[in-house]
Formats: sequence, C-alpha cells, structure tokens
Amino acid sequence: MIKYSPLDLMSDLITGNYMMLNILSRFAMPLGTGQNTIRQFCDKNGVDTDTFLQIVNIAVDDSQEKIINLNLHFPTLLRFLENSHLYFREFRLPLIGTKLKSVLNSQNSAINKSIMNYFDEYLIEVNKHFDYEERKVFPYITALINNTNSHNYSISVFSRQHDHVELKLMELKNIIIQYYHLQTSYELNDVLFNIFVCAEDLQLHNDIENRLIVPTIAEIERIK
Repeated sequence: MIKYSPLDLMSDLITGNYMMLNILSRFAMPLGTGQNTIRQFCDKNGVDTDTFLQIVNIAVDDSQEKIINLNLHFPTLLRFLENSHLYFREFRLPLIGTKLKSVLNSQNSAINKSIMNYFDEYLIEVNKHFDYEERKVFPYITALINNTNSHNYSISVFSRQHDHVELKLMELKNIIIQYYHLQTSYELNDVLFNIFVCAEDLQLHNDIENRLIVPTIAEIERIK
C-alpha cells in the first residue's frame, strides 16, 4: 500500500490512481501539475496540504482504521464534501439515470419500471442524506471549530444514523447483472461501469466521514 507524502510529485499521485482526478476536481484544483510536489501544487492552489493528503491516503488505504487529526483545516474539508455532493447530485447520478433509461430494452417492460422506480427512490434517499449533512452536520462542525457551538448536537448522533448510501446503488448493479435479460452491449456495460465507479466514490465519501471526521470531531468535543 502506497502512502503519499508532501514531497511526492502530484503527477505521480494522479497517474498512480485515476480516482485522484475526482479528488482534485472537488478541491477545485486544475491539471497542469508540471513537476510540482504535492505540497507545491497545493500551495499554488490555496489548498491545505495536510487535509488534501489525509483524504488521498484514505482513498488508497483499505484498513478502515479510525483517524484523529486535529490539524485538519475544516473549511477546506467541508468545501470538499459539499463539492462532492454537488458532483453526485448534478453530474454522476443524473448521468447514470439517463444512460440507464436509454439502455433498457422495451422487451423487458415489466422490469424496466421497477428498475427506474428503484433508481428514483435511491435518488430521493441520497438527497435526504446530503441535505441532512449540509443543514445539520456541517454547520455544527463549523460552529464547534469557531467556538460558537450551542451544544445542541453531537457528532455521535450523526455517527449512529449515518447511512452507507453506496449499498443500495450496489444492489441495483446486482439486480441488473443477475436478473435483467438483455444481450450484453457496450451501452449496458457502460452503465454498469458507471454504477461501479459511483458506488466506489460514494464509499470513499462515507469513509472520509466515518474514519476521519467522526473520530476527530469527537476528540474536539471531548477537549472542549
């Protein structure tokens, strides 16, 4: 398992793991890395290096170890998560929905409606999940860090009810693979590929919150 450091080249980070392209975009960081190290490129783009690397190393680490990092720059981290919500809501999930609808075969009309209903219900569930984080969790974290918290919430509440929003999407993928009778095609495979990638991306989103944010905020609550 590779652990990246501030002195590694940003170009090596990207070429070593294509998922880093999504991470860069959510930090509003462009390509054109040149021979910049990760620290140099983060500094040029006004991104906190420690926070960036924490997310990067969670993405390449499957240990599920809890991480407490009191040096996180939470405005940077929360902006990253909000941009992730925007990506899923306005780009990735609508793209999957459009492609899924276009590839469904009219000969399977009985199951087509069930699949699209399942997907539409999933969108509602994901939006509720993101809305809760943006209305309740992120403002609480900001208030806590700024010492303006009114103590009417705790990160443990979020931890207890935090859904794994990628699981239902993976179930949709399994339904299509196991039960949808359609001759395999480039279009169908493309939809399934997009579902796989999106589910992995959503899992990373959850890992960042469960492995990094929850234990770190719990420690800050304890200290304060």
